[in-house]
Amino acid sequence: MPFAIDTEALNSKKVLDIANPPTKNIPHAEFPRVIYLHPKDKSKEHLSRVVANEQELEMYLAQGWKKEAHVPQGSGNLPEGFEPDFDGVYDPDFVPKHRGRKPKNDSPDAA
Repeated sequence: MPFAIDTEALNSKKVLDIANPPTKNIPHAEFPRVIYLHPKDKSKEHLSRVVANEQELEMYLAQGWKKEAHVPQGSGNLPEGFEPDFDGVYDPDFVPKHRGRKPKNDSPDAA
């Protein structure tokens, strides 16, 4: 469940731990919610609408609107003639050994 800053508890404190502010649970609300209308040609714009209650939701679902947003699925392959915008060689199978900084080596002979 998501959290929000508890302003009442925050205002009553004399000393605030900025790394751990007082929080409270945000209850889940079913409405308002967003629904989507997807075109047959997936490259065109997808429409969205906010519904305020169950009656609106049922009405729009009957007209073809969907509860789920469109998430495009790529094949992972680059189209023919595609040129990436960077210097160097593109290798689709390249996986870096590590991300971020180099890990520390705590062995005694590492110096």
